[in-house]
Amino acid sequence: MQEKLESLIQQMYHSGITYSEAVSEFKKRFLLAALAENGGNRTGTAKSLNMHRNTLVRLLTRYKSDAQVVKKPMRTAA
Repeated sequence: MQEKLESLIQQMYHSGITYSEAVSEFKKRFLLAALAENGGNRTGTAKSLNMHRNTLVRLLTRYKSDAQVVKKPMRTAA
């Protein structure tokens, strides 16, 4: 994994991406990956990331358009 990360960092740096853009993109993708792994469950995602649910929601709001892609599964009547 270390080699993949190093390669990605080099690609980003050489493409001219700014530090703030790189950090923002990492945060967004990390949160969305965790949210997808938890089936869209924000409480479970926050627990898995060891953060408060309100913090997660605030960050997801920052990436609102992308977070809408990951939706909670529909509950069916049993």
